[in-house]
Amino acid sequence: TTIDTGIYTIIAASDPVDALHLNNASSYAMTSIVVINESVRNFIPLYPGWNFVSTPKKLQNGNDTANIFSHVDTAGHSIFIFNASDQRWNTMTVNDKVRPLDGIWIYSKNPAIVKILFDENPVQAPPSKHLTAGWNTIGFSAPVPASARDTLISVQPEWSTLIGFDAVNQRYDTAIINGGSGSYSDYRNMYPEMGYWISMRDDDTLTAISA
Repeated sequence: TTIDTGIYTIIAASDPVDALHLNNASSYAMTSIVVINESVRNFIPLYPGWNFVSTPKKLQNGNDTANIFSHVDTAGHSIFIFNASDQRWNTMTVNDKVRPLDGIWIYSKNPAIVKILFDENPVQAPPSKHLTAGWNTIGFSAPVPASARDTLISVQPEWSTLIGFDAVNQRYDTAIINGGSGSYSDYRNMYPEMGYWISMRDDDTLTAISA
């Protein structure tokens, strides 16, 4: 059957009972999952624990602040964004803008879906972001995956290392190296709604690959 994007609970029981009569089973277990429809990317999926996220395009005015995360149970954790110019973390308030090319750290107690509304104005320049020498956080800037080589062409050859975060398993991905090969290849894809650490050899300006 076709399943829409959303959060679903899977239940396994030792006896043939439905979800309303689990107490009649000798044992049962349940887990929540996030189902993603890859053809429609108007949401940010969150998994239990820390998530490193971004928006792939500019958001609609009035729906472009951290208030979009207001329904998320962060278990008392702040939402963070990294300021590379002075190498420190800033706490986001509900009025702070959520911009393309920014990587945002948010904790979620449970699986969650954050709906996002894009600015559909066709007359707008692609977003850009100044990156400094050393480590920066960035967001992926397209609604469909693209290779790191293509995504980071505007900061070639200054970028050196790119690292994503696997929110499902709560661990960093294998690094992508500029000019790397094998598991470190820069032909590996970057993905919508994900944030990344990027190491720069020198200052440069990253330009989005979609408006």
